[in-house]
Amino acid sequence: MKFILKRYQTISIWLSLLIISLAFVIDSDRSARNVFVPIAFFAGMLLYMLGGIREWTQSRLTAALIEASLAVCMLIGGILSLFRLGGLL
Repeated sequence: MKFILKRYQTISIWLSLLIISLAFVIDSDRSARNVFVPIAFFAGMLLYMLGGIREWTQSRLTAALIEASLAVCMLIGGILSLFRLGGLL
């Protein structure tokens, strides 16, 4: 856990770059779109979850709750996109 908190800025930059590159792949490749949308949602969830943990350890409760609610929204988006991929939606 301490490793993640020490490297939070580097990890968040890499996750942001991953999400941006997935957005380009999703837009340019129609056949791979269904696979990469859930991956992008779950990467966003991880990004917000790490931010919430970091804010929580620095005793910023309001920011931690906002980050946690955004992580839940990304989780719901990822689950719904998996349901759509499976044909349930």
